[in-house]
Formats: sequence, C-alpha cells, structure tokens
Amino acid sequence: MNTEANTIDKFFQVAIVGAGPAGATLSMLLSRKKIKHIIIDKATFPRDKICGDALTLEGLRALREIDEDLFQEFINQPWVTPSRELLVKRGDQELFYEFKGDFDKVATWYVSKREAFDNWMFSKIPSEFAKVITNCEAKEVVKTAEEITVNCKIGSEEFSFSTSLLIGADGERSIVRKTFHPQGIKKDRKHTLAAIRTYYENVEIPYPGNPLEFHVLKKPFWGYFWIFKMNDNTTNVGITILSSEVSKNKISLREEFYKYIEEDPTIKKRFANAKELRKLEGWGIPVNSDATDFTGDNWMLIGDSAKFAEALTGKGIGIAMYWAYLALPTIEKAIELNDFSKSILSQYEQDIQKRFGWDWKLLNWLQANLFKPFIYRLMYLAFSIPFIDRAFKRIVTKNFFLFLNKPLFRAKK
Repeated sequence: MNTEANTIDKFFQVAIVGAGPAGATLSMLLSRKKIKHIIIDKATFPRDKICGDALTLEGLRALREIDEDLFQEFINQPWVTPSRELLVKRGDQELFYEFKGDFDKVATWYVSKREAFDNWMFSKIPSEFAKVITNCEAKEVVKTAEEITVNCKIGSEEFSFSTSLLIGADGERSIVRKTFHPQGIKKDRKHTLAAIRTYYENVEIPYPGNPLEFHVLKKPFWGYFWIFKMNDNTTNVGITILSSEVSKNKISLREEFYKYIEEDPTIKKRFANAKELRKLEGWGIPVNSDATDFTGDNWMLIGDSAKFAEALTGKGIGIAMYWAYLALPTIEKAIELNDFSKSILSQYEQDIQKRFGWDWKLLNWLQANLFKPFIYRLMYLAFSIPFIDRAFKRIVTKNFFLFLNKPLFRAKK
C-alpha cells in the first residue's frame, strides 16, 4: 500500500519499521487496541524471505492473541502444511516422535513458504489505526530530546516523520538497532548461526505426519541438516552451523550441504529422484544467547532486530511474533503515562529476561554440548527407555496446550 509522501502525517505516536511477522503482529495488536501508528517496509509484498519456513507454537499463540478467527484461518490455508511429528537423527541414532490425540485438531508445527505467510500477515494489517507504507526505506534515524525523526525514501521521493516510540522490526541489519544499540549490527560469530536453504521437489518422505526433520551433523560442534515437507510436493531443505565454527574450520556450507546428501546412504536414497528448484541461498541468524539492550529512550527492538531467535535450533518466526505480543503491555503503559523513556520501556526487557532468561542459558548450553557424540549418545539411550519416552510425550503435549490456551491477556477488538 503506497501513498504520496506529501499526504502523510508528519507525526505518529508509535512507528514500526518492518512489516514482517514481528512488525505485522504488533501492528494488528495495536489496531485492536485502537492505537494509531505507522508501519513501513522497504519491500513490497509479496516478497520472498530466506528461512526454514516452520511456524512453531509461539507463533500460533500470537495469532490466537490477535484473533481466534485469524488463527483458524491460518491453519486452514491451502498453502500451510501441518506437522505432527519430530525426527532428530545422528548417524544411526534416531529419535522419532508422533504427537497424537488433541493434536489431530491443532498440529504441533506448521510449515509454509515465507512469501505466502508474510504476505498473508501483511494483508491483515490495514485498518483505520494503521498507516501502511511499502517501498519505503528508512535511510536515517535521528534522536532529538523527546522524539525520533525517521528520514525515508518512498520510491524516488524523500519523506520524514517523527514519533514518540520507534520500534525496530526490520531484521538483523535493522537501522534502528544500528543507530541505537551499543553493539550496532556487528555480528558476533559465537552468537550467530550460518545457514543456507533451497527447495526440492519429489524428496521421499517415509513418514505420514510430515515431521520436522533434524539430521545432526557428525561433527564435534553444533550443526544440523533439515528437511521440512510442504503439501505441494516440495520440501524446504537446508543446513546450519554456528558461524564461529564455520570460520574456525573454514567450512563451506554449500559443500557440506551437497556432501551430506551424497554421503548419507539414507538421505541419498531419498533424494534419488529429487529435483532442486532454486539455487542455495544463505543468511545469518542472530540468536538470543547474548540478546541484551533492546530498549532505550523512545525506541524498542523486536524480532531479529533484537536477536530473539533461539540458540539451539535457530527458530525465530514464532518467537518474533510472540514477543511482539508481549511488548504490548509496556507500549500501552508508555502511552498512558506519555513517558517513552528507557525507565518505562525497559520493563519489556525485564519481563523477557525474567520469563526466558533461564531458557536462553539452557538452550545456549545445549547448543554447545548436546550434539557432542558422548552427550548425544547418553540422551539417545535415555529416550530409548520406554517410560522416559512416554513421559517426554506427556510433558510436551501438556505444555503445548497449556501454552496455547492459558489466558495471559487478550487484545480486545
């Protein structure tokens, strides 16, 4: 949705840079709270996004918080593939889980190409409370005493607006982060995942429930090859390794990717009739093992801008959406008090750290240690014991439905 620059208001109390899943989620929540705001994106939709394409539980919860009908609409889209199984394999050691029962109605995960999902989310943003501008790139962000000015380009036109609260949802190279965060957008290889991805058709999937497949690399460090099936006979296939290990060991992700397909006998058989549909594309995933300082005077970061992706698996779509939802109470409080200082906005950071700080530390430790042969072997042996296996499934099922359904706060229309 584009508009002439000279017809746009020059001040918005809240502004969002980036209309991907995190920004779109927050925009919809703000609209349901009748909070006027502007949301801009440098792209036009639909547009592709390099990703693993799996939406996890956190994203499902965020959709439900926006609107129950929206959640039901999503899970019934023809371009969405439900997944009710999980496969984690390292060599001949395989852990396979099929989640049944109530998961017949709601799957544990959903897979959809980001081009379709992001465009669907974007299509839900427009309302009387949201000014939506695409093809609008934020070129400069300037802080004054009580507000922030954003200088943009809409096509060939220059445009500026000011805001009391600027929210960066514009990804790992966020201009908001670059301007205000102490570390800027410099990547720390120890806290970044290097990943490449492509799409195949006709990959053999010998499981009926479309599992998310994680094939752990037989390396002394963290890394895995993934296969996520979609319902159009295509699969999202990729590989990811901790960026510091890529640099230290002079690894070519492209070579590792094709070598894994050729050298693993089971995978080679499954790809025998497969056809690669796109060239391999790569990206870096900043993970939350060192996520700090994502609020300040008149600004806030969400999604990849805040380094919210999980350290163990690199999942980020659902987390970005859910934590955008968790930002809403702090934003409402700042608006109510007309105080957008760090002392108010930092409550969001404190809430995140309190709720998830321990999880971050645990997942970071698991990333560093779980896939070491000895520790993985112990885990494999433990989960081979029937009562441990059954207990794990019960815990996962119970926590899934508690998380999806337990009331926190609902955004009222």
